Amino acid sequence: MTFDLFVSARDWSWMGFRSNPKNPDQYLGQCTDQSGTEYYFLITQDGKYYRLLGNKKFEPYEYVYQPKLDEEPRDDATPTDN
Repeated sequence: MTFDLFVSARDWSWMGFRSNPKNPDQYLGQCTDQSGTEYYFLITQDGKYYRLLGNKKFEPYEYVYQPKLDEEPRDDATPTDN
């Protein structure tokens, strides 16, 4: 569920999610952006996300969606007065 929210907040497509065979306390998530670029993430039990870059390299990745300054705001992310 948490990975689904992570992916949908970015308008990406979910491709897969499974337990890490090398460490069952971690998970591996796979998704793709609008241009078809695939992303692979290692997710720890603490809820930390690391983007896997290949060749045993990785970078920390924020779970909370923070759009780029030049990115248009999404309509469904704008609060409404009810």
